[in-house]
Amino acid sequence: MQKAQRAGQNPALEEAAALSTRTGLPLLVLFVLADFPGAAPSHYCWMLAGLGETSRELKARGMAFVLRQGPPREIVPELAKDAAF
Repeated sequence: MQKAQRAGQNPALEEAAALSTRTGLPLLVLFVLADFPGAAPSHYCWMLAGLGETSRELKARGMAFVLRQGPPREIVPELAKDAAF
C-alpha cells in the first residue's frame, strides 16, 4: 500500500479484495514505513494519522492491516513467507 495510502478509490486494493473474495483467502494489507529522503517530521505525523484512519476503514471492510518499519525489500518477503503458512 505504498503508492495509494487509502482504503477507498484505490484500484489496486479493489483488485486484491476481488481476488480475496474469489479465492476465499483473507486479505492482508501491508504498509512499510521506510526512510523518505527530505521528509520532515510533520510529514510523518500527517502520514501516520492518515494510516490510522485507513487501518480503521480496512478493518471495517474485514481486511487486516500491518504497519512495519524498515527496508521494504526485507519486510515484504518476510511477511509474505509468514502469511503463506
